[in-house]
Amino acid sequence: MPVPYLFETPLVEGVIEKRKSQFTMLVNYEGEVYSCHCPTTGRVGNLDLAGRPCLMSKSKDEKRKTPLQHLQLEIPDYVKTKKVTPFSSTGRMTKHVKELAGSLEEHQRAILLTCFIYDNPGFRIIERSTNYDEVKSVVDSSISKGVETWQANFKLTPTGVTLEKYFKIDIE
Repeated sequence: MPVPYLFETPLVEGVIEKRKSQFTMLVNYEGEVYSCHCPTTGRVGNLDLAGRPCLMSKSKDEKRKTPLQHLQLEIPDYVKTKKVTPFSSTGRMTKHVKELAGSLEEHQRAILLTCFIYDNPGFRIIERSTNYDEVKSVVDSSISKGVETWQANFKLTPTGVTLEKYFKIDIE
């Protein structure tokens, strides 16, 4: 049984009122509305988050950018969704993958780990980014140099995070 990583302070549950900007959202917690930093600076798939519960804490690092383009699971009918535009912000990711592959000596290997905080059945590309061919070429080149692609699914609770499962994946 995996040992969870426990938060210093448990997360609290609020309700999202609206996305205020790329970096903030308004969250109602115990009847008071707070302007909160959102760690996912891009959209969360095609979900309309208004009225949805969220877990929140005080952040120690407000500079993280973690775009999530699609939730790779079935979305219930009662959850509102909206149309999204194609994703094209891939420069930072390809730069880091190239650096990872370039740092390996012969016979060394590294892992490019894709992490989910839900039970994703297996990473797949649902909608290709506008830079898909370039990204795919960089990933394929890094694999030929010793980088493996793996996935890890985590379970998030108010008190901590637990590794649920992990496995090697093939990126199409």
